[in-house]
Amino acid sequence: MAEQDKNSDFKDLFSSDSEKYAAFRPQYPAELFEWLAKQCEQKELAWDCATGNGQAAIHLASIFKKVIATDPSPQQLQYAPLHQNIEYRCERAEEPSLNEKSVDLITIAQALHWLDINPFYDAVNKVLKPNGIIAAIAYGLPEISTEIDHHVRHLHNEILGKYWEYERQHVINLYKDIPFHFAPIPTPQFYIETLMNQTVLLGYLATWSGLKKYQMITGTSPLEAFAEKIHKAWPTQESHIPVVWKLVCKVGRNN
Repeated sequence: MAEQDKNSDFKDLFSSDSEKYAAFRPQYPAELFEWLAKQCEQKELAWDCATGNGQAAIHLASIFKKVIATDPSPQQLQYAPLHQNIEYRCERAEEPSLNEKSVDLITIAQALHWLDINPFYDAVNKVLKPNGIIAAIAYGLPEISTEIDHHVRHLHNEILGKYWEYERQHVINLYKDIPFHFAPIPTPQFYIETLMNQTVLLGYLATWSGLKKYQMITGTSPLEAFAEKIHKAWPTQESHIPVVWKLVCKVGRNN
């Protein structure tokens, strides 16, 4: 893992809350990575770019002989899980220190919309093996219950609406507007499914970049008022209830 950040020109929206990001962001389903691995001709090397705190990389590590996980934020990498098959590198996805035609699978989880797309695709075409696989993964808003979902969407769309970076709209549009210059592979529908109590949900919402920008500009947080609303809608104070995110997966093969 790099000792210092040499990537000060990237849009850094998550380093300041890296510990919360690692603690509260939902975990991806193992079935997704097992399916991706089956699309690969070999399982020698996977590159998880913009890895954050390694949520995707740790799944890949149980399948591929080696995983190189990169992120420009040393603070995020500080909270990534250690594994004998994972090598973390502090670098931008657009400038990977990988050998040409060496990678079997590239994953970008909840991050393609933050990348400089053309330089990144140039890097992908340089390092991906012929017939290699690239998979961009994203999720939007959680689904909990009709009443709670209403409050979450009001927070996201109305209260935080003008505080989101413009790249966030790509997630809301389910990546439909992001160019994808690879031969598409039909992909099953995958979901993140977990149980949350009120505290964990609030912790997750606190990692939203729009909420952090709201706090930075206004000096206040809308979460206290939001918490009162969901408390009334929650079954019991400490109960854990199902929360689901529908995953968007753009998967393609290198030509």
